[in-house]
Amino acid sequence: DADYQAALNRHYSEGAPARWHERFVSSYATMHAAEDWAETFAHYLHIRDTLDTSAWSGLAPATATFDRPVLGPSAFQTILDMWLPLSWSLNMVNRSMGHDDLYPFVLPPAVLEKMKFIHIVVDDVTSPSSTPAAVGG
Repeated sequence: DADYQAALNRHYSEGAPARWHERFVSSYATMHAAEDWAETFAHYLHIRDTLDTSAWSGLAPATATFDRPVLGPSAFQTILDMWLPLSWSLNMVNRSMGHDDLYPFVLPPAVLEKMKFIHIVVDDVTSPSSTPAAVGG
């Protein structure tokens, strides 16, 4: 659509706004609301998948896996409590091998609020009591 194209053109000609890192997970997320959603959702999935893989391999608690019982909307903080030390440790391992951070992103409060909303949406859609009518409204 024209609005998206205008936003894309503006992003590539002007770049991200000043202090973008206070409200967005990446500079590209500043381009358009659809990209903010997509980038934030992608990071949420990266976090969940990394926790899954790490739990499978014994690097994170077994409770970090996606296969556990439904966490519920309040469990977002639990995910963060598992993610932050794991991502810090993985970054340290990469640095010790002379590589850049595996997850070099800072997650400011505004981004965490967006991720929490995504978590609630995912939880609603994947909960056992969810039906197509319940999901669709």
